[in-house]
Formats: sequence, C-alpha cells, structure tokens
Amino acid sequence: MAEWVALLVLVPAIVIPVVLLFGFAGCFSKPHFEPDPTIISATGSSLSSVLLDWNGFGAVDRFKIEVHAHPNNAPVPPVHEVMASPFDVPNLAPGLYRFRVRTVFTDGDESSWSSPVDGAPLTTGFDTAGDPGPPVDQPAQGFCVVQRIEPGRLNVAGGAVRIILRGPAVGAASIDRIYISQPALTGDPYDSAADVKAVFDVGSPPTMAPLFVEAMTELPLPVIEYGISDSQPLLIAFDFTPSFPTVIRFLPVPPTDAVAYFQPGAAEAGIPGGNRSPGYASANGICLITRIEVG
Repeated sequence: MAEWVALLVLVPAIVIPVVLLFGFAGCFSKPHFEPDPTIISATGSSLSSVLLDWNGFGAVDRFKIEVHAHPNNAPVPPVHEVMASPFDVPNLAPGLYRFRVRTVFTDGDESSWSSPVDGAPLTTGFDTAGDPGPPVDQPAQGFCVVQRIEPGRLNVAGGAVRIILRGPAVGAASIDRIYISQPALTGDPYDSAADVKAVFDVGSPPTMAPLFVEAMTELPLPVIEYGISDSQPLLIAFDFTPSFPTVIRFLPVPPTDAVAYFQPGAAEAGIPGGNRSPGYASANGICLITRIEVG
C-alpha cells in the first residue's frame, strides 16, 4: 500500500513538469540559427534617397529598415517594411543617416538588428538653373562634344556621381557613349587623365541601342562609382550617333565653363587633344547637362 501511495505522489511530480515544459515550449516558435542580416552598402541614389543593399538569410517573410539621423541617432519615422533587397529609402533631407535592418521570418520571429551602416543622399555639385541667357540648339551629329566644368562650379567631392541630362528645345539627341574623367594636369585642358570612366557605351560592335534624350525632357543617368576631386575640373564626353540628326542644348555660361568639339569616337579613346575637330574651337556652353549630383 505504501508503494502505491509513493507512486501516486511521485508520478504527477515528474509528469506534470515535463508536460508543462513541452506544452509551454510548443507555444513558442522554434529558435532561428540564421545569421542576422548584413548591410552591404548604403549609397546615395538621388538628392533625397539612399539605396540600401543587404544580405538576408533563412525563410524570410519581410525586412524592417530603421533610419536614424546621424550622429545624434534621432529616429526618422517610419520604419520601412519591404519584401526584398535592395530598397531605395525615400524622403530624406540632406545630411548623414544611420541604417539598420532586421529579418521577419515566415513564422513571425524576428532577427536582431544588423550592425549599423552610414549613408547620405547625393548633393548638387553643378546646376545650370542660374545661368544667364536664352538656350539655343546647335547641331552635333557624329561629333564628340566634351563639357568641361571647373572646380568652382562643381564645388563638391565624393565617390559617386549621377548626371541628369536635358534634351534640346526641339528634336532629340542620340548618344552612343558618355565618358567622364578629370583632365591631365598639363597640356590640352580637354585632354583627360588615365581615369576615364564609362557612364554609357553602346559597345563596339554595338550591343545596346543608343541613348535618346527627348526635347526638353530630363533624363537621370544611373549612379556610377567615380572619385571626384573638388580641386580639379571635370570632363564629360558625349559621342553622338553619326546616323541621327542630333542637336544639343547650348546655354551661355562664364568663359571657364566651356565645350569643345572632337572627332567622332574620341570619348572612349581618352579624349586626346589631337582629336579636336578642325574648324570647331571651344565655346562657352552647356551640352545637355542640367545637373550633376555627387555623393
């Protein structure tokens, strides 16, 4: 009889905690062993946005993005909830921001916040809006036209560049190549150094269609990585399609901001001074560019 009494006392004492343990454990989602997300880059993509790219792991439902003003880390609402990377974080004022990302898994659990990464929207380094005089259109079919922008006008330095074009008053411009560079320290002021960077290139032989800029229409080009110094001029070279009746927007500017005409195909050749077209001297004008943003 004593044995049965002992069993009646001991069995519930053992079984009930075990049932409670597994019962309560079953109320929680299974633990996640995936690493927390990692931000790869936070790059300015416009004057009011930053393109955020990150790695996510596991059975992901969505991601949360937290944005803080930097350096005082004041939160900037709202927390964005997005389905995938990358994401262009919008509506940012000028300045530096700090970003964090966390994963929301399909079972509702969330990861920890990622390590923070800083980034900032682009800033305007060149804008033609204040230039005096009426714009006129000039023919440029088949030429390479190089725009030179002086440091005083560019006025910013950074590692990312975004060029915004504007079409002529009438017609359109057809562009085979756009290259940027900073000029050599000596020699022809339109002769680029060894840092020529392609912004757009149809290829040779062409593998892409030319780039068309319609009349009085703004066309933002993709952000490219390029280290701009604010102590050197910037050269932007356009190779216009030989078979299309291209015209370009010409806007009077101070003598230090000028364009020069070169032989076709000069852009990807490094804009050598010897390729300048006979009969076309430098002219004070803006070729297509309405704004340059640097980050």
